[in-house]
Amino acid sequence: MRFFLRVWALTLSALLLTSAAGAALRLEPFAARVHEFTLANGLRVVLVEDHGAPVVTACFTARGGYADDPKGMRGISHLVAFLLEEGPEALGSKNLTAERAALKTMNTAVAAYRALANKPGAGGELDRIDAEGKARLAAGQAEALAKARFSTRALELYGVQDLQITANADYLQWSGRLPAHRIDAFLLLYGEWLKKPLPRMVYSNRDRLIRQHADAPPTQEQILRRALLAPAFGPQGYGLPPLEGAELARLFHPEIESFLQSRLVASNLTLSLAGDLTPAEAQALAARYLAAIPTGQPFAAPAPPAYSTKETRLAPPSELSSLLGIGYRRPPDSSADDPVFDLISDLLVDNPLSRIRTSFAKANPLFPPPVVFPSLPGVRQGGLMVTLANYHPSRTPEEWAASLCDLFESLGTTPPTAEELEFARRSNERKLIMVLSEPAAAARYLGQMGGWKPVEALVAAWGKATPADVQRVAAEYLRPERRLIVQPGYVAQAAAGGAQ
Repeated sequence: MRFFLRVWALTLSALLLTSAAGAALRLEPFAARVHEFTLANGLRVVLVEDHGAPVVTACFTARGGYADDPKGMRGISHLVAFLLEEGPEALGSKNLTAERAALKTMNTAVAAYRALANKPGAGGELDRIDAEGKARLAAGQAEALAKARFSTRALELYGVQDLQITANADYLQWSGRLPAHRIDAFLLLYGEWLKKPLPRMVYSNRDRLIRQHADAPPTQEQILRRALLAPAFGPQGYGLPPLEGAELARLFHPEIESFLQSRLVASNLTLSLAGDLTPAEAQALAARYLAAIPTGQPFAAPAPPAYSTKETRLAPPSELSSLLGIGYRRPPDSSADDPVFDLISDLLVDNPLSRIRTSFAKANPLFPPPVVFPSLPGVRQGGLMVTLANYHPSRTPEEWAASLCDLFESLGTTPPTAEELEFARRSNERKLIMVLSEPAAAARYLGQMGGWKPVEALVAAWGKATPADVQRVAAEYLRPERRLIVQPGYVAQAAAGGAQ
């Protein structure tokens, strides 16, 4: 989880190398600017006060993302995320009465189509084709009555910058930066939609997502993550593509409305604001535009599957035929061990003085510089500490994998020195402060975290961790039966005893 974004790597490296022995950075200057409150309907509001410029970044975050899409509905999170572009019920319509009638006709045709699912013979097939045609006709009529992307176009007129829609594995997020005197436009448009969600332009957005997904091949990083996450988490969505075109094409209004009632409700939402607002102004705006959003129930993520009791090895996908990947599944973020794993990631791989970049590189000069993914950014339970490398032919992939595993797992038998641990603690604090120092990044991060208190608790946990704690957590989570290895040339039938 957390904030391990590689776009900061060069700046972060410079910071770490210029002040390895300085005093630990403190959060008090940031805490003094953070204000939190909760509306009566359960919606959480976080403000980072920053009067350096007359702008405000606003960010809505809903817990639960594409990893939690219901079975057979992969892609519904992405679809719902884009529906907020289409505008509130009345404002986004050219003729609301006619649009409602067309949507009602569409839903009736969809129900008829599904009722015919098991009707046998050619007659049944013709009836299904007829019902589907009526549904599409009614949907087309409804979409012709909608003002396409009304909310997005309106916000652009009001000067929005950096408008982002994110469907992450674990959350949905909508954010934008506006002039401070225009922030009410963002809250009005999204608040009105959330107050009474009307799924419109469903067919157009669905078709757009299917095309985009088909035209955007996954990156090497995504391929590796899925390869390791699939055996680590089984049937959960972490190891699956974020959407499936065939499943998305079967979604209609009933499924979308049910999904909205489970995710986009006040008790499952956080509004984070960063910029030129006072606490009184933020509270008044939230009360005015968001108090009528239905309370609902907060989203409860399913429990993660049990950890494997055997080492998992697999051959790399064809796209990564020459790459060696090693991962360890980290604790879920509900565990007290999870903050300690942040320190473990830093000690082993995630800073210029980490063990893989110093002692291991010195002892293995032919090992190419690795690409490291200490954890998956923004992922609630799908975290892995991952190392990816092109192995040097002077040793076999098995030998390189064994050396890397020895490096990682040695932390479970030999605790870090006090100096190593302090460096890792400062490294994590600096990453955090780099995020909080930029208002837009702070708004998105605090929305993801669900407020300021979890951030304070995280930093406090880092401060309390001892070398013995690091050794204990490493011994628990970095051990042979919990490792996952993507190994070039691996053949399952030739696996050593104990591997799966």
